[in-house]
Amino acid sequence: MRHILLFESDLATNTDYLQSEWGRSALPWFVYRGPNGNQAFFARWILSPGATSKGGYLTGLRSGLLPASLAEWEAWSHQLLGEGCVVDTFLAHANRYGVETPSLWVMLPYPSEQLEKDRIQAVTDWADTVRSRWAKRFGRSGPRLEGLVWGREAIPDGDVSLVRAFNGWAGKRGLSTMWLANYGSAHVSEWKDLGFAESALFSNYTGKGPYPKQWLEATVSFACYYQNGLQCVYGSGLRFAENCYLEYLDAARAYVNSGGKGPIVHRFLFPPLHAGIKPSSPLYEAIYSIVGRG
Repeated sequence: MRHILLFESDLATNTDYLQSEWGRSALPWFVYRGPNGNQAFFARWILSPGATSKGGYLTGLRSGLLPASLAEWEAWSHQLLGEGCVVDTFLAHANRYGVETPSLWVMLPYPSEQLEKDRIQAVTDWADTVRSRWAKRFGRSGPRLEGLVWGREAIPDGDVSLVRAFNGWAGKRGLSTMWLANYGSAHVSEWKDLGFAESALFSNYTGKGPYPKQWLEATVSFACYYQNGLQCVYGSGLRFAENCYLEYLDAARAYVNSGGKGPIVHRFLFPPLHAGIKPSSPLYEAIYSIVGRG
């Protein structure tokens, strides 16, 4: 089973932060330092951008926010591939602790209709720049660029042709694409027809609010039937019940036991949460108990 880790909107545009604090907070989730020595924890990650220094957002995972400019898109690619930044951090951790370099997915900037450039051209140009720089810097020896993640949970009818065009472009260049879809959104059952190689569903269940546990169970059944993957979502505060994470991990087991074959994406909604979780804490150990077995 493929387990993938996502710290949503975790990567800031502040290079100093990426070169120091982020690497330290990410390390326990990359290397499990248990009684049997150093072992790989999450070998696959989705890298997700945060707000830019100007307050723009590169992804459409949240609505009603200021979309980033093309210059801010370029800054995001630098945070990924600049000297001493995100991808270098993974390589340094792998070399230091003797674990394999990870496979990495990169979340695409979402090409909003306000963009000052043709939408498909903008997103393919950005992806091609990242792909080329990645190959030039790391070749076959560094962290692997496994694919690109569409930067929006919902795909409205007006974006269908855009999505198909991008996925076709990516496939011709040997890149996989993934959609982190919201269960119940339009076109969720058609994810393969849209050209995605992978899809994983968010049930909206938080242990509180309008969605009962049956909604999570229905998502598992739907994902198994339509061959989607599943998102295990971790959060805190008023929206989330304290032990909601246990229900998500149970759902992941049920998904696998029911024949689910897609990826399981472990998604932390609020970046401070993962940084505050200490190794040996109940949540940390509970996640490792399922991820460490494959």
